[in-house]
Amino acid sequence: MKRNIFILFLSVLSVCKLSAQVQEKGEVIVYFGGGISSLYNDLSLGKYDMGYGINGGIGYTHFFNKNLGINLGVEVSEYASDINLPQLSGRYMTNDGTDPFEFRYHMTGHEEKQNAVFVNIPLMLYLQTKGDNCRFYTMLGGKFGLPVKVDYESDIPSLATSGYYEQWNAELFDPAFMGFGNFENIHSTSDLKLDIAFMASVEIGLKWRIWDGFYIQTGLFADYGLNDIYQKDKNDNLVVYNSQSPADFRINSVVTSINDQNQPIVNKIFPVSGGLKLRFSFATGDILGREDTRSWTLKYYEK
Repeated sequence: MKRNIFILFLSVLSVCKLSAQVQEKGEVIVYFGGGISSLYNDLSLGKYDMGYGINGGIGYTHFFNKNLGINLGVEVSEYASDINLPQLSGRYMTNDGTDPFEFRYHMTGHEEKQNAVFVNIPLMLYLQTKGDNCRFYTMLGGKFGLPVKVDYESDIPSLATSGYYEQWNAELFDPAFMGFGNFENIHSTSDLKLDIAFMASVEIGLKWRIWDGFYIQTGLFADYGLNDIYQKDKNDNLVVYNSQSPADFRINSVVTSINDQNQPIVNKIFPVSGGLKLRFSFATGDILGREDTRSWTLKYYEK
C-alpha cells in the first residue's frame, strides 16, 4: 500500500514537472501593431507626408531548436499618405462633343489623401536568446503584400480653366457650363489599382513568460517596400475634361499623372511602416523526459 502511494506521488510529481520539460516545437501567435504606415510617394514636385495605420494578424513559428525558428503568417495592414501640390498647370487636346480644342488648366492648393488595405504574408527567421522569464528576440525576413482596397480623395481649392480653339484662333475663359472659368472647392474620390508589394522586414523585442506555454512579446518593427507597386503607364492629366458634363471635372491620382513637363508626378510608390508590435504566443510541443520518468517509475515498482 505504501509503495502504491509512493508511486502515485511520483506520478503526480512527474506531471507537475512536465511544464519544465516541454521542448517548444512551435508557437501559435496572435499579434497587433501600429505606428507610421504609409505608401511612400517619390515625388517630382510637391510635398509628401507619411500617415499612420494599424495592423493585426496570426502566425505560427516552428522551432528547429530553443533559439532558432521560422515564422509564417498572414496579416492585415492599413496605410495612409497625404500629398500636397502647391500649383500645377497643364494642357492637352480634347473634344467638347463637337469641335476639338486644347484644354488648359491651372490649379493651386491640390491635396490628395491615399488610403490602402493590404493582406501581407510574412516569412521570417526567428531568433531568441535563452531565458526563463524574459528573452530577447529578433525576426528577419520579408513579406509580400496583396492590395485589397486602395482609394484616394482629391481636393482642389482653386482651379482656372480655358479652351483654345486653333481653328478660330480663340481662347475661351467662359462660359462655366462648358467647363471654362474659375472654379472652387473641387472634390473627387476614386479607386486606385496597385501591384503586389515585396517588403524587407525586421522586428526586435522582448519575450515575457506569463506562465508555462504562454508568452507576451513587445517589440519594434519596420517594413520597407522593395518595388514600385504602380508600374503601368503614368501619362494621365491630373484634371480631366468631361465632355458629357463639362463643369464636373474628374481628378486623377498623382500616382498616374504627369506634371507640366510631361514627367510623372510620382516616380515610384511603395509601402513603408514602423512602430510597436504586441504578440501573444501559445506554445505547442512534445514532452521531454516523459519516457524516462515512466521507465524510472516502472523500475521502482518492479523492485
